[in-house]
Amino acid sequence: MTIKGIDVAGYQSENFDTTDIQFVIVKATEGTSYKNPKYDAQVKYARDKALVVGHYHFVNSSTSMDAQATYFVKTATERAGEFLVLDWESPGVDDADKNEFIKKTKELAPGLKVGLYCNKDYWKNRDHSSYAGDFLWIADPDSPAGHPDVVHPWVVHQYSSAGGVDRDVANFANRGAMAVWAGKPVPKPSPVYAAYPGSAYFRLGRKSPLITAMGKRLVAEGYKGYKKGPGPEFTRADMAAYSWWQKKHGYKGADANGVPGKKTWDLLHVPKV
Repeated sequence: MTIKGIDVAGYQSENFDTTDIQFVIVKATEGTSYKNPKYDAQVKYARDKALVVGHYHFVNSSTSMDAQATYFVKTATERAGEFLVLDWESPGVDDADKNEFIKKTKELAPGLKVGLYCNKDYWKNRDHSSYAGDFLWIADPDSPAGHPDVVHPWVVHQYSSAGGVDRDVANFANRGAMAVWAGKPVPKPSPVYAAYPGSAYFRLGRKSPLITAMGKRLVAEGYKGYKKGPGPEFTRADMAAYSWWQKKHGYKGADANGVPGKKTWDLLHVPKV
């Protein structure tokens, strides 16, 4: 499966059409002095639309590859979960230059994916190392979307420039998969806590895995009074433990009788069982 995207540069709108697209790759820089005048706005717009964002540099032969890579990384506003690309179209830049730029960019932006964009002719006839950094973005408008005419593994295929818009597909099942590939941290699932069952639930002799879970949380919070357990039966030992918890939160007298109340229960974060 593939997902759809586009790539944009300074000659395109700051508010490009995002209908049915999941990612956008924005031109950031060229050489060591040019910055896309719409770059910041285009990147912000893409992020506001929750698209996966890539940033690319058009490399030329005007200055060294190290200088251009340094300018690119310094100027671009890449974040975790986004990626960087060398746009290799200049005839004055050879395969060795291309490799040097990518390696320098990877050195300057550790932890980010750094890849190569080029057309099919450059890949088949000017590349001699098959080096594309972390991924290949191949331009081949003569092949159907998702089926570029290259043997090398690819991640993005630019399959059309119809209507002045460069259209791409990426080799992922969905936007989330591409973001994770690009390094976006996977959010940890929110813990599920047991709802307060009511004070009547906590009667001496009640047996339940919830009572064990409650006792374990009290121990985790620092209670040291259990001689054995905690166990599944609600006993006076559990009442003493819970009274300690209530007092820890400022309750006194009858309000610290060891029978759980909703406010202190919600603070204890007893896991759902």
